[in-house]
Amino acid sequence: MAIFSIQLPDGRVADIEAGDEASALRGAREWHAENPKQMEKRPSQGLMAEAGNLFTGSLDTEHPEAPEFQKAVMQGGISPEAAAAMPKGRDPQTLMEHARRALGSTEFDAPEAPGTPDVTGIMRSAITSDPAAQIDILKNNIPDLETRQDKFGNVMLRSKALGVNDWSYLNRPGMSARDLDEIGTQTLATLPFGGALGMGRGLLGRAAVGAGSMAGASLAQDAMATAAGSEQGYDPEKALISAGFGAAFGPLSGRAVPKAPGKNDAIIQAAERQQIPINKAALLEDKLQSMAGVIADAPLVGAPLKASSRASTEATKEALRRTAGELADTTAEGAGVAARAGIADWIKGESGAIQRQFYDAVDRLVPQGAFRPLTATKAVVDDLRAGIAASTSPINQKAVDFVETAVTKPSGLTYQGLKQLRTDIGHMIDGTIMPEPGTPIPALRRLYGGLSQDMRATISQFGGKGALKAYDRAETISKLVAQKRDALTKVIGLDAAARPALVLDRLVRMAGSKSTADTQTLLQARRAMGPGAWDEISSEAINKLGQATNGDINPTTFLRNYTALSTNGRNILFDKVKPALDDIATVAQKYAVLEKMGNPSGSGRMIVASSLMGIPAMGVYSMAGPLSAAKAGAGAYGLSWLLSRPATAKTTARFLESSYAVEAGAGGGAALTALNLAAKNLASAIAKETGESEGEVEQRMRAGGQQ
Repeated sequence: MAIFSIQLPDGRVADIEAGDEASALRGAREWHAENPKQMEKRPSQGLMAEAGNLFTGSLDTEHPEAPEFQKAVMQGGISPEAAAAMPKGRDPQTLMEHARRALGSTEFDAPEAPGTPDVTGIMRSAITSDPAAQIDILKNNIPDLETRQDKFGNVMLRSKALGVNDWSYLNRPGMSARDLDEIGTQTLATLPFGGALGMGRGLLGRAAVGAGSMAGASLAQDAMATAAGSEQGYDPEKALISAGFGAAFGPLSGRAVPKAPGKNDAIIQAAERQQIPINKAALLEDKLQSMAGVIADAPLVGAPLKASSRASTEATKEALRRTAGELADTTAEGAGVAARAGIADWIKGESGAIQRQFYDAVDRLVPQGAFRPLTATKAVVDDLRAGIAASTSPINQKAVDFVETAVTKPSGLTYQGLKQLRTDIGHMIDGTIMPEPGTPIPALRRLYGGLSQDMRATISQFGGKGALKAYDRAETISKLVAQKRDALTKVIGLDAAARPALVLDRLVRMAGSKSTADTQTLLQARRAMGPGAWDEISSEAINKLGQATNGDINPTTFLRNYTALSTNGRNILFDKVKPALDDIATVAQKYAVLEKMGNPSGSGRMIVASSLMGIPAMGVYSMAGPLSAAKAGAGAYGLSWLLSRPATAKTTARFLESSYAVEAGAGGGAALTALNLAAKNLASAIAKETGESEGEVEQRMRAGGQQ
């Protein structure tokens, strides 16, 4: 066992017997924690002197002439030799990143980044208020750093490598530049957690959020100190104290938590954006919707509610038609023709131009008059001939005949001649040129491969590495273009023979989420046909998605088909109008309800309604009870006017529901109390809308209910 002399943070030296230096350091830290240095306690100097000492620190400074360490470093400078010998610090961004990672993992390997070793190391130590952690960070950046404490316990430092030969304070007592550094650094580091203070519902919620945020800030501060070089680890006691402060101050700084918009809020907002007047009765709960439907079925009194519902349904349909019309005024036939023509033009014209552009770049790098024998192609021909001889089948001979002269020519072909021969063979394969009947395509493909090898060898021999690189690039682009051409051919058919309606149908199905989905080809088709033709496709796709079995446009049908598309498919197919279509789909969630309210179901439902209210089915003019009371309360406006306005729709439905409970004999006295309260609320709501007094409305309701 060896004896290690370890300097403690307070300046004392401890002799530790241990097997290695690491064990000695751990032992020194443990001994220092258990045996703190006894500091001098000074007597109080009076209220005014103590108040001034908070700012000057003169009463707690043993060496008033000693500067702060950071200032001493900046004044003393640092030799280039010392700077080169010291470890490089970590930049602040890396430090913050690895501190965040440290919160979830105790092990991480922080990459070293260039930085100055002196002042930045001192500034990094400001991330924590713990003197022991600060010393760890400083020693991690300044290997020759010496530390001690003055008689009041203030940490003092010196470093010959940094030119600080005399003892200086890490943080002078009183208000100092170091205090500002620590406040600023620690505030910035914990700012994200402080932003959560005051959030939460109710006092308990804000207290819980406050406790969590402040405890998190404490742990994050420890994590960043660890990332900077501290060996003190996490301080759970400090985190617990911080949580207590957060729990205490969270409720005091309370603020409202924004309420997440509900489903009905989203529908109302979407309807407003698309100028759709939404009947609020359709937004009531299911049971209340049924009651609204009962009123809508009633002759005469249900007319305004039906009219409001019909206005909503027609406006939703019109929104779909308007959105489609903004893109293009076309038909399914017209859109399919435009798409087919645009894609065909790209396949036959632009795609070839793209390929030629890259091969032309190769042409400029290869000499025009250089000949080379077609050795690779000849090998393919020899193999085909061997097959013909072995099988006695002449089927491949027609393919061989196309290259016979070229492969038997001793000098071979020039680069341009070879390129043209390969292009002709390629056109025979893809059908651009019709080969002689009976010519086998597989044999042509083998010859095309041999010609490609000869072409590459010719380019390499006469054009060098630059030409070969350009050729490889041209080949890659050509293959991609060919793949895109093949995919688009499946949309419009060979020779662009597909029916226009089928072209439209294929494009819409590519935007779906089933096995026919292919958003990559859909995007390629959009780019190939151009914006004008694509607008026609988008317009007719809207009509197609919304077309019901009777041929009319139906928002419910649109909603079902629109949501069946993939997210990416919707984005590609409707890029210009997708926000509007999303709004219409949101409103369409209530279209079925609106349509039901806008279309009466006949007298049968009226009889059921009368029975539900405990009233004989005597016809609307002689109906007594809650319906008559509500109608009388509305006065000249009528009963369904109540259900078509946001301010009175829910109170009317609640009044009818309470009446039903009383008529059914449920709830006893509590049900009567609820009915009286519902009646009063309805009278109040009507009065606010009409400008009458609440008493006048109540009087009409009582009279109407007794008819």
